[in-house]
Amino acid sequence: MIRNRSRRGALAGALAALVLLFLAVPAGAAPRIVSQTKMTGVPGTIVAWCDSMAYVMGRDSTNAPALIQYWPESGRQIPLALGSRRVGTFLSVAPDAHTILVRETDSTGVHRLQTTTLPARPPATGAYSSLWIDHLPVSDADPHVTWYGDSKSFLYQDILDDAKSTPSVFRFRMGDKLPKLYLFGCSRPLLAPSGDAVVCVGVDTLNPGQPRDLESRQPVGMEDIKTGDFHWVAPLRTWIPSRGGWSPDGNRIALIGYEIAADATPQRKLYIHSRITRGNTQLDLKGDNHRPDRDHSQDVACWSPDGGWIAVVMTSPRSGEPDYKGGVWITTKTGQEPTQLVPTEGVWRGNLFWVGPKTFLIGDSEPAPGLERIYWRVEVAG
Repeated sequence: MIRNRSRRGALAGALAALVLLFLAVPAGAAPRIVSQTKMTGVPGTIVAWCDSMAYVMGRDSTNAPALIQYWPESGRQIPLALGSRRVGTFLSVAPDAHTILVRETDSTGVHRLQTTTLPARPPATGAYSSLWIDHLPVSDADPHVTWYGDSKSFLYQDILDDAKSTPSVFRFRMGDKLPKLYLFGCSRPLLAPSGDAVVCVGVDTLNPGQPRDLESRQPVGMEDIKTGDFHWVAPLRTWIPSRGGWSPDGNRIALIGYEIAADATPQRKLYIHSRITRGNTQLDLKGDNHRPDRDHSQDVACWSPDGGWIAVVMTSPRSGEPDYKGGVWITTKTGQEPTQLVPTEGVWRGNLFWVGPKTFLIGDSEPAPGLERIYWRVEVAG
């Protein structure tokens, strides 16, 4: 009996110590801004971030549109003319950070996909002199390309040559002559980083309609290659971006959607779906009720590199709101109540890029073409 009492006393002491430990170190503290630092001299709008280098859409020395490699630490800039005719539209950077994809429109008005691969070591001076490889024609000006991890293959949306011109997803590997049909009756694909799952907007194959309004009439589905099934993951009016969305490990997808309230105002939502549990979490982004941009460029859920946090930029202001400074929603991968961060200086506009586990870049107001843009480097904790 004395021995049992002793064990119970030791157990009670251990429990008390454990309670004190949790009281001393609060878990799940709300995210907060630690610092906000101005970054000047950015030669345009950042469209991709690779390690310590940014890809920026700006203008070259002749004032022609160009993709610019920009190193913030040194300020070095190397421009790249887009496409074989130098009038291409930037689409994406492959996972290898060197393969660039553009949409070029030829002299007959046909859209074509072209790539170039930049050398591992940039030139000592001047601009890139790149060879653009022409791959295939596409009927959609925004083919919504999403890459496999090998940077050699990608998925894209196009119109199937059938009686109803059904929007579908195709797979293309560079070096092949023709693409292969990958998913029938789907649009706006987004591959998981692991390459074994893809989300897309479903299509009413009996009445496909215009590709641009599919999100208003069809939900978002997932083709899980690992389990071999297709299931729905988000409701109507949910938009799939061309980047972001997927957690770094490919186990969760986070998407932005809208519900229409009784007074016709849009109510912004964040949907988080788990491939492991098939569970769905819906979060209200309260008060973020501006109408989305036409191209939904800010409807991107961006995961931190360690997969711990999800960041969503607040929608752009309506006209007549000069005091609207913007902001960023932060939540966890499990979907705790979102915290709204607002700028301590300037305004926050456009897309967000994580540059560290707790640090992101976001732009200030967008300047006129050819002018430098201010960015803010924001460090958060929580």
